[in-house]
Amino acid sequence: MVKFGVIGVIFVLLAAAVWATFQTDTETGNNASFSYSGAEGITERLALLEQGIESERQHRVQLQSELDELKQQNAELSEWLANSTGTTRNGASAVEDGDLPEIENNRNQNGDRRNNNQDPAERQLNALVSGGFDEYQAQEIIRLSEEIQVQILNAQYEASLNGERANTGELLAEASQQLRTSLGEQDYEKYLEATNQSTSVGIRNVLESSSAQLAGLQEGDDIISYNGERVFNVNELNRLSSSADISGNVVVEVLRDGIPTTVALPPGPLGITTGGGGMGGGGGR
Repeated sequence: MVKFGVIGVIFVLLAAAVWATFQTDTETGNNASFSYSGAEGITERLALLEQGIESERQHRVQLQSELDELKQQNAELSEWLANSTGTTRNGASAVEDGDLPEIENNRNQNGDRRNNNQDPAERQLNALVSGGFDEYQAQEIIRLSEEIQVQILNAQYEASLNGERANTGELLAEASQQLRTSLGEQDYEKYLEATNQSTSVGIRNVLESSSAQLAGLQEGDDIISYNGERVFNVNELNRLSSSADISGNVVVEVLRDGIPTTVALPPGPLGITTGGGGMGGGGGR
């Protein structure tokens, strides 16, 4: 605003100078008309008029030059203001963009804190809903899981009253089978995925001269079925492989690098160590 005020003052002063010059030249011409007469007077008067016109022309040239300079300064000032505004906006945008990852990180941390502050039942409910169950189904699964947990606790308590030691692995296997039967194969697998439990039995190592080695099982294979029955954990695999009702070779289906493949081997211990099997843990099989 200060710059444009100065420019206006300059224009006013220049206009005043032009007017004063014009008035002086006019007055000089008028005075001359009273001082001279005849041919000599006319010649002098014409000379004075020409002198005034030339002086006015020079003033106009000078004013035009100053006006052009002021226009140039005005253009430079406008360009400087535009660049300054653009730099400020770009700088603000850069700061905001640079802050986005930090802001997003803070949001994620706040979300983690909220999740940590939730009680276990609420966290499990949210996990099941995120895994594809509606809220009613998720609540029913939680209720059923809690009932099974109570059954396990009661079985352990009764074993202790009788001076016996409860077989935790067997109890967990029974609980897993009960939940699997209640939910069905598809929803049970979805439940395992939602609760970060394994849905297959990973082979960590194949023992030398074992039936698994002879059949072609490899380290890194994931066993997904045994003798046509879906296998989700080590306990289920143990139950099936140790069954006395199976005769002849059995077909074991595995995922190898994500591709399904099958092998045939005799029933009984496979001769592998596993990388864990959900509710049952690892070990030799």
